[in-house]
Amino acid sequence: MKTLRFYFPCHRPVPFYHSYFNQLLATAELDLAIGYHNASGQTHYLLDASGSQAQLEQLADLLARELPVSLALGKPGLELIETPDSLTAALPIPLIEDEGENVGFCSHCLPWFSQVQEDLPRQLSLSCPCCHGEQQLTPGAQAITADELATAVAVLADGKSAVLGGVTYAYRAAPPNVDGPNLLICDPKVLTKHLLADAEQQLALSALEKPWVRLTPLPGHELLNLHWYRCRFAASRLELLLTAALARAGMDWVHVSQDGARDEVCQLAGTWMPVQRSQSFKLTLSESLIAQTESDTGAWRARSCGPEQLLLEPLTHGAEIKDASRLALQGTLLTRGKALANSAVLYLGHQGPMQLQGYDAQAEQQVFLSLSPLPATGLQLYQALLSGAPELIQKFREQFPYECLALSELNLSNGTSPRTDSLQSLLATAACVLGLGYRQSKQQLAAALAASASHHRGHNAPRVDFPLVWGSEGRTIDWRRMLGTLISFRLAGDKDSCRLAFGVLDSLADYLANWVEHLDQQLGIEQLVLAGQDLNNPVLAQRLTLRLGKNVRLRVNPALDLDGSLLAVGALFDRPARRLGQQRESAP
Repeated sequence: MKTLRFYFPCHRPVPFYHSYFNQLLATAELDLAIGYHNASGQTHYLLDASGSQAQLEQLADLLARELPVSLALGKPGLELIETPDSLTAALPIPLIEDEGENVGFCSHCLPWFSQVQEDLPRQLSLSCPCCHGEQQLTPGAQAITADELATAVAVLADGKSAVLGGVTYAYRAAPPNVDGPNLLICDPKVLTKHLLADAEQQLALSALEKPWVRLTPLPGHELLNLHWYRCRFAASRLELLLTAALARAGMDWVHVSQDGARDEVCQLAGTWMPVQRSQSFKLTLSESLIAQTESDTGAWRARSCGPEQLLLEPLTHGAEIKDASRLALQGTLLTRGKALANSAVLYLGHQGPMQLQGYDAQAEQQVFLSLSPLPATGLQLYQALLSGAPELIQKFREQFPYECLALSELNLSNGTSPRTDSLQSLLATAACVLGLGYRQSKQQLAAALAASASHHRGHNAPRVDFPLVWGSEGRTIDWRRMLGTLISFRLAGDKDSCRLAFGVLDSLADYLANWVEHLDQQLGIEQLVLAGQDLNNPVLAQRLTLRLGKNVRLRVNPALDLDGSLLAVGALFDRPARRLGQQRESAP
């Protein structure tokens, strides 16, 4: 007899794991004990099993086959223990509220949905003791008949759109009411025939949460001609049956209306995390740490809702944000004041300037770099470049009139974010110089550069300069010289826009790593927080993790997001501003 401990570390509780381990405890033939521990932002699931070598091997195979990977799961482990301890017991672990997990099916009930049965509503409503996926179906989805499903498949195969369970699907061309370029992958096995997806991205798509993941189509794809698509696999019982039927009809993917119940995620510092949370959710946090119990920040409200519980709610209006970088730091580390000592934050978002700031041993703030606002209009951009290097720009205009026209007609103050001091704005100007777009928004141009960079095969690329100069607010990037470097490469005959786009992101990651090293020499940096939605860029995120992770501990908060709820939680650590009357009373 041996006793093995299987442990599953997670960065948040996973409701499905509670149900699964309780079900395993009730049905397994060998001696089991389970444990659950949630403290300091870390969750651990423990499973102790005693039995023969053959029994333990069978259990390990069962877990590998049945236990789905969650985006919250870290690196599982296994160890031999001599004597059981108080960490586990032969008792069920308490169930917790399913906060947005929305599990539609699991390995236990998956075989039930391999073929459409004549009584489809009954088939969809079958009760699963593990995932309770029947509870995730909308009333409209529960009422769909087998004939209606077959009709929808035929309509989609004919190139038209169909609505099932309140969700719109379409093949070839996206219907006009679909919000954004969203794809439902019908056959995961052929994903890489259409889109660039590495092993980590494919694993994330298959995860328990069935999230959206941003992918770039293969170069020259006949139908998928946008820079990127938000993609996911089937997330409900109805979609399992639908996608299987569509795949048999020769459709590998269909356009789908966005599902607000599922977040888009990206990988950063080895962790999958939401880009922008969309629905209300709760966060476990010690009340003793925060300085105020409610705060409206940007598009989010954070407030205390009980012992060690915060409620995060999206707002219909925007609230003021001051010092987004510091709020991101506090929201990631969940602390304030002296506890911020020897920390730094790299903020690449849309709620404040692109910024690198650090805190010394006394927790005094020092802004090392803050991007100055770029000219709002393309004409101002072009005139600024022309005044700095007239001969270079004149040659560029003669040889690349299309690129000059694209740059001169760019408007950086338009779009979802009017800020011109963001990395997105900087990358949009670079995309114009590389000829990656004309009369497109800065969001589209920045996405075009990211997509082109992802098409580059290899790790070698031209080095693009990102020199620092002193501006009115301190150090900033000399964007004129940065664009001048790209223009020089174009004039020298470099026609590989994918290679140059990769060079922009790779060089930026290298410069940022050098700047963090300088900050470390000045302040003694022990950890670096990464935040901001411009990090939803696979090439940049991967190069930053590679360069920065060598010398400093990288920190993110996957329980929140990159740029929304993160800042709202960070604002709770700010001391409330005193009212005018209080200030007068305390005045000498």
